[in-house]
Formats: sequence, C-alpha cells, structure tokens
Amino acid sequence: MAELWGMLTILQLVWDKGFRLVNLESDSMLAVSLVVKGCPPTHPCNSIVALINRLKMGDWQVSVNHIYSQANQVANWLAGFAIKLPTGIHYLSSPPPGCVNLLWQDVAGIHFSRRVLM
Repeated sequence: MAELWGMLTILQLVWDKGFRLVNLESDSMLAVSLVVKGCPPTHPCNSIVALINRLKMGDWQVSVNHIYSQANQVANWLAGFAIKLPTGIHYLSSPPPGCVNLLWQDVAGIHFSRRVLM
C-alpha cells in the first residue's frame, strides 16, 4: 500500500532531520487504522506496519491522524505533481511554484469545505 510506504519514508526522513515532535496526517483511513490499531500477522501489510510502529517507538513523539483530503490541498497538489515524476523517492528543497499559493492559503488559515453527497 503506497500510503504506508509514504508514512515509513517520511518518518525516516523527519527522524534523520532531527524532528522529535511529529504529527503524521494521512487521508487514508485504512492506513491510519492499520498503524494505530495494528493488523494481524497474516495481513499483507503487516511487515510495513510493524516497521512504522517500531520506528514510532523511538525517542520521540509521533501522533498518527486521519485528515480529509480537502483539508490538505498542498498534499493533493503534490500527489498530482508526483505522478509526472520518474518512479522513486524525490526530495524537494523548496516548494514547486504551482503549490506556493496553496501553502500561503494554509498559512493564512483558509479552509476548504468538504462536499458530502446525501
């Protein structure tokens, strides 16, 4: 599951960068549930979930929370941007120009509504 690999990769990165108070957010309710509640040994994602939880047990504080995709427009934009990149892990030293306005909206506290069909 790509979301779990993303969680593992970002946790390794922020640990290496020296962050010790981390709020990890994902719009994948399944990935968050697997990490927070655990999964049975027979589950196909058990090994990566175990790696994530082992990393979380280090000398730092990590919270894992679900967030609706509408609440993180920058992550949505970056996901679309990443589709155009070659396969692999890419580290960006600065935000791509296309998401700068979204970052400013986030800093300003501008919220996007979530549409729910009833």
